[in-house]
Amino acid sequence: MSVVGPKAPIAIKIGSDDAKDSIAFSRRQIASRTLGNRLTSWLPTPPEFPIREIFLVPKMGICYTMPMQIIAKSTLRKFWEIHPQAETPLKTWYAIVGKAAWSGPADVKKMFGANVDFVSDNRIIFDFSGNNYRLIVHIANPYQRVLVKFVCTHKEYNDINPETV
Repeated sequence: MSVVGPKAPIAIKIGSDDAKDSIAFSRRQIASRTLGNRLTSWLPTPPEFPIREIFLVPKMGICYTMPMQIIAKSTLRKFWEIHPQAETPLKTWYAIVGKAAWSGPADVKKMFGANVDFVSDNRIIFDFSGNNYRLIVHIANPYQRVLVKFVCTHKEYNDINPETV
């Protein structure tokens, strides 16, 4: 085991051999507790999960995933007030995307399949409600943000350019 930096957090893997769960503790948390047999008494897990490994994790190697932040729900709301039949599909889309953690277009395609198209400038077109409505968004994957650009019916979509709207 090697120390990558003086402030490297310590990760303690808890669970069975095939478990992928781990919890990270700071050095201060570890130093303020008694290690050894009493380690399990302050871990936030039930005692039936034995400690399998204690290892050091480099600070810059920690990766956090955050759900997508959707900007401009008011645009969706205004649309479903005009087209009430679009309310349920738009709310469903909002709930699904709000919990997603996409790292690129492949993740979006994997989640929505044939109901999604990609255009330039990181814009995505979602077809919903039996291809009756279109939702155009701009996605910023590094920041985990989705900006709602335009919502329209299929007929209105034929009159616009999705790359500039």
